[in-house]
Amino acid sequence: MCKPHMIFIMMILFSSIICGCINNGFVSGRGRVVFVDLEGGFYGIIGENGEKYYPINLNQSFKIDGLHVKFEGRLCRNISTAHMWGKPVEITKIEIID
Repeated sequence: MCKPHMIFIMMILFSSIICGCINNGFVSGRGRVVFVDLEGGFYGIIGENGEKYYPINLNQSFKIDGLHVKFEGRLCRNISTAHMWGKPVEITKIEIID
């Protein structure tokens, strides 16, 4: 049986993984959504500055290869992804642009 303090420690560790994007930096810009055909495929964003972003919470309606977007988000420096492509980012705002 788990002791209460062990449960508390496990909750802290779990929340730090889930909240890995909080207070780690802010990013905003314009870019293009791209389908990357690696490791089963996924969607990323390539910024106008050439930077690659791996959106960990990209809404299904924005998963369109070639879609031009304006986005804001929090950089997630405390997590790693299986895809190892771009900077992981939690999208906080995104909109389609012409």
